[in-house]
Amino acid sequence: ARASVLQRMLLAGYISPDLARKVAAKGLPKSMSHGLVPEQQEGGPGSGTGPNGSVVNRPTKSGVPFRAPFFVAEVLYQLRDLLNDNEVLRKGGLQIHTTLDLALQERAEQILQEDGKTTRLGEDKGESALVAMEPTTGAVRVLVGGRSYMKSTYNRAMLARRQPGSAFKPIVYLAALATGLVTPRTEVEDEEVVFRRKEGGQAPGWLAISKKDKVRMLAEGRQERQREREQCAQEIRRLREGDAKAAKKHEEDKREVRRRLVQVQRRIAEYESEMDERGKKGPAYIESLLQESTALEEELLDLEEDPPLPDPAIEELEAFLAEEDSDGEEASESDDEQDYMPQNYNRKYRGVVTLRQSLAESLNVPTVKLAHLIGVDSVIDMARRLGIRGNLPFELSLALGSCEVTPFEMAHAFNTIAAGGVCSRPHLITRVKDKANHVLYRHKPSAKVVVPPHICADMHRMLRSAVTHGTGRSATKGWPAVAAAGKTGTSDNYRDAWFAGYTPSLTCVVWVGRDDNTSLPGSGSVLAAPLWARFMRAAQGSGLPTEKGTSKRKGKQRWRSLSGVE
Repeated sequence: ARASVLQRMLLAGYISPDLARKVAAKGLPKSMSHGLVPEQQEGGPGSGTGPNGSVVNRPTKSGVPFRAPFFVAEVLYQLRDLLNDNEVLRKGGLQIHTTLDLALQERAEQILQEDGKTTRLGEDKGESALVAMEPTTGAVRVLVGGRSYMKSTYNRAMLARRQPGSAFKPIVYLAALATGLVTPRTEVEDEEVVFRRKEGGQAPGWLAISKKDKVRMLAEGRQERQREREQCAQEIRRLREGDAKAAKKHEEDKREVRRRLVQVQRRIAEYESEMDERGKKGPAYIESLLQESTALEEELLDLEEDPPLPDPAIEELEAFLAEEDSDGEEASESDDEQDYMPQNYNRKYRGVVTLRQSLAESLNVPTVKLAHLIGVDSVIDMARRLGIRGNLPFELSLALGSCEVTPFEMAHAFNTIAAGGVCSRPHLITRVKDKANHVLYRHKPSAKVVVPPHICADMHRMLRSAVTHGTGRSATKGWPAVAAAGKTGTSDNYRDAWFAGYTPSLTCVVWVGRDDNTSLPGSGSVLAAPLWARFMRAAQGSGLPTEKGTSKRKGKQRWRSLSGVE
């Protein structure tokens, strides 16, 4: 294992070939060679050095090139950013002090490997990642980026951005508690609700429409449509009455013209039959009768060829009525494409619940209502304060984890909650010395209060309920989890399974998923929470305190002093 590390440091340019041979020729110190089988002693086939002290690249017993491979690989990656002097890196001989708990790291690797060999519902469980760090210091104790480093060196703990699902909800509740508008005992109705995006305005927003509101709006809509139909029918009747009057007048006009035409024609006939009258009245008389007859005939012809037409508005109004009769109900009840209607995991609704019950049972509707109350911008701000740096969409669905985060970011966020609102910068490297024992880098603790302690105390009680009475109960099985708190998470279509939780002395996040983003055979409570419980049990067995107020490490604080609660 040591030879593999030397070989990789040589290839990466951290040490020179002469230094690599010199270190390999020295062999292991006696304090590190205790317990090795004979073939692993200096010069043996498993020692990592050849007969002449040359570096031999031999894998460890598990097949990986060196112990804690994901952790070491991340340390080497960060080392280049910490030490900008390439000359120092080229010379090598560096002493790198890290936060690694090697025994716990290897136990975590073993847990993930063993779990990966099992199946559920006839399917494999995909990949997994685990991150563990200390709340009070931000020291990363365990970093496992996959089930097998030999099969894949991709560090999912640091690089895989996946949807956290309900594991993101505590950030929403923490943001709401920080506003002072709500408390864990605040009641909210878990009900069918539609969030409709408001039109216009510079800032995006939504209008919450519950099922009750929808029923009321539908009833009001039906009443409004009924009023419109009645008004439409009245207008049609008025227009038809007008058309009838126009038609009647038209007929009367024709009858009047016919009557006058008959009279004129009769007078013409009388004039032609009586010879004496001709001499008395003269030709001008008959000429006027003929002109009047011609005019009346033309007027009658116009009246017959141009009858009054029905008002075109009647046809439009009738079409409106017909459209309302066939499509009005369906159109009024259909949802807009931009409407957002969250649903609970089991498609059922609980009615009135407290926020504490809502988080414990991972109810979606109350969570989205909460985000709508305080504003999505407040949720994003809280996520940034807790250490999440990825893209966060300005959508209500963000409350249910419709964003992408890494397991490391989630561990950072929950680590801040575990520390009572004190954000300590996560770190893997504590100190770097050169071969002359000069300190080239020393980690400077950075602690900042980003959330008031009493708010985190309320959040702790709510997350504690999630593992005692809610969806995270499987995280407490098999070990005395008297101080554990956390939250499960499952993304859409079971693509990701999470459990993020902590004790006063250790924060741990477990992610399970597939690299091709296909579905898993279970949720976070089934796939991730049991792994978290096994790891925390191992942490307790390794001497790391996991119970409230029992830490014996120097500098540790009781949970009471961090959050003000028991």
